[in-house]
Amino acid sequence: MTSLAGLYDWLVAGKAATAADQGEESPDYRLRALPREDILLFVKEIDNERVAAVRDTRDWFASVSMVAGVLVTSLLLISILLPGGYQLLASRRVDILHQQREQLINQLRMLRVEEARMLSPQRMEESAGDRYVAPSPDTVVHIVPTAGATVASLEKR
Repeated sequence: MTSLAGLYDWLVAGKAATAADQGEESPDYRLRALPREDILLFVKEIDNERVAAVRDTRDWFASVSMVAGVLVTSLLLISILLPGGYQLLASRRVDILHQQREQLINQLRMLRVEEARMLSPQRMEESAGDRYVAPSPDTVVHIVPTAGATVASLEKR
């Protein structure tokens, strides 16, 4: 089986034999000889025990300089993009705080309106029912301050 024709004969030998037994003419799979098909390769193992590896310092320096360049470029890119990212996050936080402030102001306004409703004279009379009697103008006592007496003063003592 050193030639291609021998390989074809080996692969189809069973079919050719059965075709010959049945009386059929067997197909011819043999090809003409190819040029230089009989050339074989010889592989020789090489013993590298006594061979010493030579280190290329230029290659090592090129690798180190590439790593340093990538690191410096990465740090530079991060330092350029970091303030913009921080500003974006801070502006979002400020917007959230403005929204919370508006919500709290609206809630305070609603509570003041509710307090005003609760303290209105009509509501007081409704909640007091029969127990509350409005004083007549005759029963109101006005206190007149005495001369020289001060009720409140803004001066320091």
